[in-house]
Amino acid sequence: MVRSSFVRVLFTLTACALALSTARPAAASQTTPDVIVIRAAGRVVVEVAEAGVATRKELSADGSLVTITTPKDHLQLRVAGGDLVAMTPGGSAKVTHGTPDETTRLLALLQQSDAATRGLALLRRLPVTSRNMGQQALLMTRVVLEAGMGRSPAMAITRRWVDTENAQRSTTHLDRPGVRRVNLAGEQLGSSPGECWDKYVAEIGRIANDYEECTKDLRWYHAIDCAGCTLLFTIRAEAAALWFLNCNGGLPFVS
Repeated sequence: MVRSSFVRVLFTLTACALALSTARPAAASQTTPDVIVIRAAGRVVVEVAEAGVATRKELSADGSLVTITTPKDHLQLRVAGGDLVAMTPGGSAKVTHGTPDETTRLLALLQQSDAATRGLALLRRLPVTSRNMGQQALLMTRVVLEAGMGRSPAMAITRRWVDTENAQRSTTHLDRPGVRRVNLAGEQLGSSPGECWDKYVAEIGRIANDYEECTKDLRWYHAIDCAGCTLLFTIRAEAAALWFLNCNGGLPFVS
């Protein structure tokens, strides 16, 4: 039973990866769902809903919690303490180290979830502006939902905006010292919002580079391992976003 489930997941991942290498983007819908960002005491809530599917993401000092709801299903994704946990009415799965067993269980859970399928379709219709808090927060959730698709389009979007931000920083802040490492465990409330943003972009760039290194030579032959790299990227990127909120005094990104 376990072996057949693993083979089914692996076949689906390989097929999706091959499709992504040749597929062209689908035509955009005429309307764009509204992303609502609410700042409450010690937390930020991001919401988007449309036609029977609603996504809510809460960011706080403890971690992030995503809830996707449809009329017949719901899914929760929680990132906290270095773990990514998925919970549905049919069961739960946890990723800590991105091992094949962890990844297989989580991907099987997502593939069986109506909320995951419809939530991903909704998130794919959102625009992404690098300094829009709501859009960036939901982009990270989209990365998780696309984990089983080989090279995730959401990962490519993340890579592009990091490169764009770094290019802008290199031309406008040539005299600014380079950032060696961000301490995600500590708050730096004395920093300016601009310094917090620069450090956040630098950390996301470092995490994205680690992801590229992790996925070398894995994409076609070890699809489960490749998905594990994607999930580990998400855990680290969510931690970086939480650090940024603390550094910036809990304020959302500037639109």
